[in-house]
Amino acid sequence: MNPTQPTVSVAIATYNGAPYIREQLASIVAQTECPAEIVLVDDGSTDETLRVLQEFAAEASVPVRIYKNEKNLGTAKSFEKAISLCTGDFIALSDQDDVWVPEKIATLLAAVKSQSLDGIFSDALLVDQHLNPLTPQNLRDRTLFINSNFTPPMRRDFHAGRSLDCLLRYNVVTGATLMFHRRWVPLILPIGLGWNHDYWIALLISARGKLDFSDKPLIYYRQHPHNQIGMRANLDGQYDSAKKKPNAEYLDEAKLFAILRERLTSSAPQDSRHLAKIKAKEDFLKRRYRLRSSFMMRFPLFLYNLLTGQYFWFAQGWKPLFKDLFLP
Repeated sequence: MNPTQPTVSVAIATYNGAPYIREQLASIVAQTECPAEIVLVDDGSTDETLRVLQEFAAEASVPVRIYKNEKNLGTAKSFEKAISLCTGDFIALSDQDDVWVPEKIATLLAAVKSQSLDGIFSDALLVDQHLNPLTPQNLRDRTLFINSNFTPPMRRDFHAGRSLDCLLRYNVVTGATLMFHRRWVPLILPIGLGWNHDYWIALLISARGKLDFSDKPLIYYRQHPHNQIGMRANLDGQYDSAKKKPNAEYLDEAKLFAILRERLTSSAPQDSRHLAKIKAKEDFLKRRYRLRSSFMMRFPLFLYNLLTGQYFWFAQGWKPLFKDLFLP
């Protein structure tokens, strides 16, 4: 570790990760810029995960701290605990089943220093369980950004400091690639109830600081049958999923953004423009709930969302537009 560099803590939540966790930990301690510590929170694994962690900690070249939840808390709360226990200047999140390229930490640190960033995330290579590049027909490319629909215009907006606008459309930040400054921990924790930890963190930093990305694929993002969140299926699968999605989910999502707005409102400094944008996202989701729930209200509410451009401000444009118009 370079003494002139900021220190980096790596936070990992594990659950039945024995098949892959040792390989991931080995890639972390093999970084060209070594982390100051690895903080692991195990969420009640029933396989050999804890034994693997303890064996690795005994021989690791960096401090490895292991904590076991007394009861299963879930991914977000386990990451919340891991983040709270980190002591480094920056906190890099890690999944239990990926592999980092050797220059990951060094690349992210160089970017945050040169651009004065509060947080940064990166692209990733999509690989199978054996780390072979994925090439099925339902993937347009082997990289995470392209398959997450992180478009060139959105990337330009991020670089121009408009990351919140992008994230209010949809999330493009994968927690396994995210690193942020520790000073944001008081705002981030506790993670809002019902939120995925990566989207929550990215939105809060975007609303108060500067979040950007590296277009270099810095992890091998392993896809396997036990992924909690993997890549989406093909378009037919997305259509079937959309038809099955309960209308109430739009209302539930609106409540999540209300929780986000409350967190920002209860802490200083406040930015009325950003709070107004988040409130507009809430209202958009409520209108989508109402138009899908009431045949009489469908066209007026749809027309309002269309004419005010909200399908393009707060969703993925044409796909949700046609979904609201044509799906039952």
